Amino acid sequence: MDKFFKAIGRFFKAIWDWIKTTAWVQPLLIVVIVFAIIFSFSSTSPLMKWIKGLANSDTTGEFYEEHSTVFSDLYSDIFVSGKSGYEYNCEDGKRPDNNRGGAGKYLSNSGKYKYDGYSYVVFVNNTSMETTFKTFYTNTLTKEEQKHFYVVDFKNEDNINTYYNVTTKEWENNNGATYYYYLFNHLFDFYTSEAYEEYSDAFKAVYGYDVNTRVWEPQAGFDVTTAVNNLTFPIICKYKGSELIDFRFCDSISSDYDGNDTSNVLSHFHAFAK
Repeated sequence: MDKFFKAIGRFFKAIWDWIKTTAWVQPLLIVVIVFAIIFSFSSTSPLMKWIKGLANSDTTGEFYEEHSTVFSDLYSDIFVSGKSGYEYNCEDGKRPDNNRGGAGKYLSNSGKYKYDGYSYVVFVNNTSMETTFKTFYTNTLTKEEQKHFYVVDFKNEDNINTYYNVTTKEWENNNGATYYYYLFNHLFDFYTSEAYEEYSDAFKAVYGYDVNTRVWEPQAGFDVTTAVNNLTFPIICKYKGSELIDFRFCDSISSDYDGNDTSNVLSHFHAFAK
């Protein structure tokens, strides 16, 4: 075995001695090394892909987490008797555990929300399109609108434990069914309203494409899986004061409308006001 390693050593030493004594090889070797270093920093090189992968693994989900809020802190009227599909026997807009009262935000109950500007709520159940919404937040929203930008993440425990057991006085995990049910009806009521039809027609007259790319015809019955399939996350909603005035499913944001890419679609979504 020693003889084998010695033989390998002699082989590489011979190559090194040849390089040192052969004048034309040295500058050629330097050029090759320089180009190898340059190409290793190309955005498509395996090295840079690996570095970007490490960076993304550390930052994925951070933007959503930074703006994350609890569903019932925004939609406090979910606790109005019967509206959520559950009877909590509590005061309107007040959580049955008395821990939160919505911080004054009632985005679906006109007149309760003190801010009369534009608010944006993104509903997510994974980290999909996080970069898209981060760019929208940074480059499109005004400073004031950024203060009223919220993310409701249905992976968070507070948005999964949505049934309050009045006997044990504990929130129980029902896979977010209470909030899904509320959101489902909140959006569908708007989608089937005259206000949405008028808004959609006015929007199309300006930009030449439909607000949402598909006809939303929810499946019969209700459970969490049905809700997720019907709602198609992520979803972004736009409010004027406490009034919902526009919303987009993810497939209506990422679709290409006659040359309008995602950034343009979100720019139009932000700019249009009927």
